[in-house]
Amino acid sequence: MNDSTPVPFSSHEKAVKLQGRINRHYTEWLIFVDDARVPPTNNLAERALRPLVILRKITFGHRSEAGADQMAKLMSVAETARRHGHRASDIYFELLTRPPDAALKRLYAKPVA
Repeated sequence: MNDSTPVPFSSHEKAVKLQGRINRHYTEWLIFVDDARVPPTNNLAERALRPLVILRKITFGHRSEAGADQMAKLMSVAETARRHGHRASDIYFELLTRPPDAALKRLYAKPVA
């Protein structure tokens, strides 16, 4: 082994693989320690997915891959609108009645109080 290769803590193959994975990725996994803007958990992402999971559960899923893809796109627009302080229905209306550029400008604009 060269100087940069850590000495394994264990001779167990799975433990050595895990140690190698930790050594390779610890800077990405622990970035929240150095950057306070990064949350230590994925709770926000999990909460953002929850409405889609519930919808899928109560509607017994999607009948096709295309249907699942369309639902993912609709939910993405809805979540982006919500995070920017807009109602999803307003953004959907804009997307259906105005040029796409105008709708996107509205989506990313500051909401009017």
